[in-house]
Amino acid sequence: MARISSPWVGVGKGKLGEAVYYRRLGATNVRQYVQTIEDKDSIPQKDQREKFTLTLAFCKAFVTVIALYFTAVKQGITNFNSAMSYNIKNAISGAYPGYVFDYVKSRLFQGNLLNADAISHTNAVPLTIVVIWEDNSGSGNALATDECIVAIIDNVTHLTKFIVTSATRVTETASVTYPASMSAKPATVYVGFVSDDGLINSDSFAIVTAPLA
Repeated sequence: MARISSPWVGVGKGKLGEAVYYRRLGATNVRQYVQTIEDKDSIPQKDQREKFTLTLAFCKAFVTVIALYFTAVKQGITNFNSAMSYNIKNAISGAYPGYVFDYVKSRLFQGNLLNADAISHTNAVPLTIVVIWEDNSGSGNALATDECIVAIIDNVTHLTKFIVTSATRVTETASVTYPASMSAKPATVYVGFVSDDGLINSDSFAIVTAPLA
């Protein structure tokens, strides 16, 4: 930094060539202009873009479901952006280059309703997933009338299926069919519950399956 005493620049400020003039404490000073260059192909930039691309593909596959059942925890942020933020932080595994989307750590529903206990599934019958859980009605805010919601995603093609089942928490089981195009591919099943008035839902519980029957 240099201080300028010449009268013709005594009151000046701004950039001239590689010099930046500015006023401080009644004096005009000069410093060298330093250009900031963002390298869009830097490793940190590529690292972040790979994480973003994987997460975006998942969230776009469920854009309507997320809008309805992924409750944003901060004011001023959309449900979709909240889902992006959660999953990019929690559902990306590995290292660059070669990150993978970790479906078992992913979240599709987010809310304050208590989920069921001991959630599992069977797939003995082709084109049908049977979800099983233990009734925990009366624990916390869990009610017997809460309805089971189930989503399925083909982990290869991102084809999805979502349904609010007719099963309530006390029935302890729900059956969901899926299209033949999902057969023989690995998939993830997301299970949760929503209150019968639709005002509150649980977080999702993710089950990564073997190739579907």
